[in-house]
Amino acid sequence: MKKLKLKALALAGLLSFGFIATSCGSNEPDLSQATTLSWSDGINENGRYDNSLYYRNDFESLISAADPFILYDEADGGWFYLYYTETSGGVLEGYRSRNFANWEHLGVIYRRNSSYWAEGRFWAPKVVKNPADGKYYMYTCCSDQGSEFIPEGTQRANSSEPNYASEIKDGLYLTVLVADSPAGPFVEWTGIRENHVEYYHGEPTGVVGDEVTVESGPMFDFANAPAGWETNKEHFENNGTNIFAQLDAYPFFDENGDFYLYFIRSRDMNDETGKQGPWGVKMLDMVTPDYTTLTWLAQPGKMTVGGSNSSTTIDDKTVNEGVYVQRHTTKKPDGTEVSKYYLTYSRGGMGGANYSACLAVADSPLGYAKGSTEAPNGGYVKLESKYGNPVHMINEGYDMYEATGNAMFFSAGGENFLCSLATVFNKTTPTQTSRNFIIDRVTWDYNEELGYDIPHSNGPTQASLQPTPAIFSGYRNIASEATVSATNARDGESVNELNDDYVTIHARDNGKEFWSKDGGTTITLEFEEARIVRSIMVYNSHDVYFGFKKIDYVLLETENGAYIAKDIVYPEEYLTGDVTLGGALRPGGAAVIGFEELKVKKITVKITEKLYDISDVAGDDYAGVCISEIRVLGK
Repeated sequence: MKKLKLKALALAGLLSFGFIATSCGSNEPDLSQATTLSWSDGINENGRYDNSLYYRNDFESLISAADPFILYDEADGGWFYLYYTETSGGVLEGYRSRNFANWEHLGVIYRRNSSYWAEGRFWAPKVVKNPADGKYYMYTCCSDQGSEFIPEGTQRANSSEPNYASEIKDGLYLTVLVADSPAGPFVEWTGIRENHVEYYHGEPTGVVGDEVTVESGPMFDFANAPAGWETNKEHFENNGTNIFAQLDAYPFFDENGDFYLYFIRSRDMNDETGKQGPWGVKMLDMVTPDYTTLTWLAQPGKMTVGGSNSSTTIDDKTVNEGVYVQRHTTKKPDGTEVSKYYLTYSRGGMGGANYSACLAVADSPLGYAKGSTEAPNGGYVKLESKYGNPVHMINEGYDMYEATGNAMFFSAGGENFLCSLATVFNKTTPTQTSRNFIIDRVTWDYNEELGYDIPHSNGPTQASLQPTPAIFSGYRNIASEATVSATNARDGESVNELNDDYVTIHARDNGKEFWSKDGGTTITLEFEEARIVRSIMVYNSHDVYFGFKKIDYVLLETENGAYIAKDIVYPEEYLTGDVTLGGALRPGGAAVIGFEELKVKKITVKITEKLYDISDVAGDDYAGVCISEIRVLGK
């Protein structure tokens, strides 16, 4: 562990057993009995942070990772593997990390076989481990860059009038690569598919079983599957085209072991039919679709496929991409449980200001059945913006990101995370941007109106310290296990907002912050039994007019006495500029204290000073401070 700069004096000798009493005639503890704590804000003299406890989305490594995907694999002590779009034709590379802070470059994990029918455009690879054979399967799109494998009866656009959408995207297909290790090397899957049924124009041809070789062409023919043909038939009859371009594949094992493959139907020569968006199919095995189950799951500009128009808040009406599906079971307040499937899609394309991760929900992997009340034409139902949709986006307070989208969820050690693509301003050339990946935590929040949980992204965070995965550090957030109280609360405020693991990121999250009256607040967290604690993180408001400038003190009461850290200043680097000149708070930042392990029974946090007090001119509504969340990293 790096030597960190200390903010106070070294630990003194232990005090006598017992806890701090309150001062005479006051609710405040008597601080005179406390020993000054040796603590750190997590940053050393050289500006480096303690990566045994924290990570941050700071782009110091400048890893360019378009369309990122994270796979957690428990082998070799547990690694997070990062996969992303090819960096050069026919070559995929990867990284891995244990703590989100240090990323080991794996080098080339796939290099195209020179005889392979696909020539390039290996975009957005996703990897899943097959429990049946222990192998790792990668699903990615690719392009033949030629007309050899276009379905019969189809003509490409006139090559004398080059058009990116028609000349390239109508040649996008999905393919499968396989490896014995998540680090590769991956090779093209080849073999016999005994259960494969061939279709043409929506009907089985009678051909069952096939051999896949490196030269045999695309593995999947969704254009001729029943649902694919249904959307293409009219266009084929009028124009002779039967294109079904595919990208952004995502493999998914349901809890019962059923396997599904999701993907995006890209904009192609049938663009005017509006069939873009997420599709899904149940798989008979890792490489064989059941074409009869092919389903259109969500349509750009519509709340459901063929349904009512959606708002621009959750749609740009032309592109839904970056599909991801997960299952989550809600335990309702009455003790009953309900399982839902959550489909994540990105509105708009990379680089656009509206590029954000949005949600749609259903009760089965391929959505509601046709004829259902929820979705008469089948598929998923997009959530309205009042339910926290988009789930992951930028707006106020961001000066590093242009947009974030293409998000996927992953879990490890009981914690939930979200990885997304972020288009970011280049640090050395501000007029240029790059595509990087960022990782943030996710909280599931019960919605009483809907009757089930909704995922909340505690991000995008930028440049602020966040806890490394507990499965790596050994310390998890135990704040929710404490009894919390606070003084001087505004009327109607709930102290439960302080330890619900919900970090306020946007203005819509106002109701999830704890608001004090003028003069600040003193917060206590008390455990039934003393707990080992390593770090405390106090998250600021998302609103600069309610944010705190510093923490007066943090008092830790232990069986061996009490320890105090004073004047914990909120980091200036978490501000976009001088707050008196319009500077804002970068969302998701916390004041941090880290220290050697202490067995703590009670934590007291006092905050009185604001970043910028405008209550004298703006009124009492702007008095007081807001605290978003308190995290206690411990055991």
